[in-house]
Amino acid sequence: MKGRYSTFSQEEYDNRAARAMDLMKASKIDALLVTAEMNYSYFTGHRTHSAWSTFTRPHVFVLTRDGKSTMITHSFTRPEAESRSWIETIVEYGSLVGDAVPEIKNTLKNLGLAGATIGCELGYEQRLGLPQLAWLEIQKAFPKASFVDASGLLWDLRVKKSDAEIDCLRRACRATSKAFEECYSQIGKGSTEEDAARIMSKAMLDEGAESPGFNIICSGKENYERISARPTNRALEDGDLIWIDASAVVEGYWSDFCRVAVVGGPNQEQIRLQKIVRETTEAAIEIIKPGVPVKAVAEMCAKVMGSYGFDLSFDAGRCGHGIGLMSTEPPHIATYDESVLEEGMVITVEPGIVNEEGVFVIEENVAVTGDGFEVLSGASREIYTI
Repeated sequence: MKGRYSTFSQEEYDNRAARAMDLMKASKIDALLVTAEMNYSYFTGHRTHSAWSTFTRPHVFVLTRDGKSTMITHSFTRPEAESRSWIETIVEYGSLVGDAVPEIKNTLKNLGLAGATIGCELGYEQRLGLPQLAWLEIQKAFPKASFVDASGLLWDLRVKKSDAEIDCLRRACRATSKAFEECYSQIGKGSTEEDAARIMSKAMLDEGAESPGFNIICSGKENYERISARPTNRALEDGDLIWIDASAVVEGYWSDFCRVAVVGGPNQEQIRLQKIVRETTEAAIEIIKPGVPVKAVAEMCAKVMGSYGFDLSFDAGRCGHGIGLMSTEPPHIATYDESVLEEGMVITVEPGIVNEEGVFVIEENVAVTGDGFEVLSGASREIYTI
């Protein structure tokens, strides 16, 4: 039975398709050809068991402006696709060496798209889920068609989450919050970063996450600048600050926030720096509501940090980002981003200070509500003593 294990209701997916069709009409796009894992999942509800870990058996979704839709799946994954998705038309292929190119070409032809304008994942923070040679072969087969960038349309859809999507993010944040509490109550001097990662991951699963997303961990004076680090076998020593940036995944939706601890307790300078970052983060969150420019959130971070003599200058190039089916999505919380906050957006706010005393970032995951905001992330914002 179709959709019997679907994450969301058929109405949820129908609404996504309807919004896409409205945007296609406005953009004069006749159809979407979707090949990337997250976009395919967004429309169909079918996720593979190991996104991005294999390029065998690509999956494709086609949606026309008048509402015709087709999934293209491998015979091996078709039963799972049918149980997860409400899409009626499924085209199956069996080859592991053809990248579904014949089936894609037949689908476009059968839908009357040989001379159409077809929107694809060609631009801003998008990726094709097909090899370049396969993509070129498809284009060559339809010389009268126009293959255009639909990245703006796709992000217009995905940046605004439904209530059901936000609930998944809320649950992911709950699992991550529990993991921080468990981890910082169990580790101490002699524990390794890898020990901390194992505790974090187990706690996420125990709290209902389908999987850990990531555990970025750095500790010790020689490592504080490694703010995008995988955990190592380094053992914690007296006075070490350990900073963890973590994510849990629930129904494909990612949390992303960080908390910090010090072996034996923080010194006064560490307490001061944490307080500055907390004040900055909270001030920026307080202005979040529909209609506020994204750059205003970054400007508030810069204003408060500047009042304490710190520049808002992160190597990441921003002080937050969107979050959803990926751990990092548009918009960028930065002064160069011209986006405007809308109800349903979910963003992170993460101004920070990194110096010889440690990493001081109190990242928060924040949903934009009808008249303000909801902070989804939890756990203590103080420096934990371990």
